[in-house]
Amino acid sequence: KAVVSTQSTGKLEKKKKKKKKRTIGICTVNCRYESVRRVSKRYGFKEVGENEDWVLFWTDCSVNIERVMDMKRYQKINHFPGMSEICRKDLLARHTHTHIYIIHTRP
Repeated sequence: KAVVSTQSTGKLEKKKKKKKKRTIGICTVNCRYESVRRVSKRYGFKEVGENEDWVLFWTDCSVNIERVMDMKRYQKINHFPGMSEICRKDLLARHTHTHIYIIHTRP
């Protein structure tokens, strides 16, 4: 903050700097739902392409591990690799039964 002196009163006043509003980039290339685009626009997100700088990547399908490995620390994605293993009831049940079996058979 800059300090400015006024000659008429002799008092020091703080001059506030305006913060630059940073737009958040959202990549919706792999999204088929218009509602995601509409809501992101309403909240001030800027639609960008896959090769541009994005903060949020919205996709309808599963994500491969390479995409996750290439992400920067500030980037977020709405799916993660192997998500179908816990989202589908049949696969979740299979894994749960396997874990129960392993836990109960340990000495």
